[in-house]
Amino acid sequence: MIGYAEQRLLDIRSASLVVLVGLALRVAATGLTAIGVAGVVRAAIGYRFGDSVIAADSSGGRLPAERCAGLLAEYPSKTDCAAAEMAHHADEAVEIPLAAGAIGLVALAALGLLAWRSRAWRSRGRDLDALTVAALAAIFGLAVGVGLVLGADEWRRGADEAPRWFADAGVALLFFCGHLLALRWGWRGGESTG
Repeated sequence: MIGYAEQRLLDIRSASLVVLVGLALRVAATGLTAIGVAGVVRAAIGYRFGDSVIAADSSGGRLPAERCAGLLAEYPSKTDCAAAEMAHHADEAVEIPLAAGAIGLVALAALGLLAWRSRAWRSRGRDLDALTVAALAAIFGLAVGVGLVLGADEWRRGADEAPRWFADAGVALLFFCGHLLALRWGWRGGESTG
């Protein structure tokens, strides 16, 4: 998209829009990558502590016979429908974030390549990089707070899922600190100014 804009010799306002769209896509791609990292952490937690720690609450009620048979076929090591349903939810709690992370990494790589090849990015995008890093720091800071509140609530209720929320908050904290450090060191499109 950026290369196409360059070929068409867009004016400054249009090029700025292209750069802003690129920065918004970078924010989204970074968020997806963080979700993927959370998926890796969830997988480790599930491996160590079991499905109940990362699985959403099971339906609790009786499953239709067809659904139960499907789950037991998918998870033959499970002895009943409830255990198979919990294993299914645990798999979803890991696989979906991992897929999001893979999409985020591909998107970041593609955006990096486009930015590297784009004259519009080199001339205007770097000025907005610090704004993007600040926005990402704010988003991850909010995610830390939400994860801690949800984890504390799960813990207070005695639910098994509190570690999952605390792990997600920990991943958000890691990304938050990384972006704060980038701001502190004067991030400017990959170059440190101070």
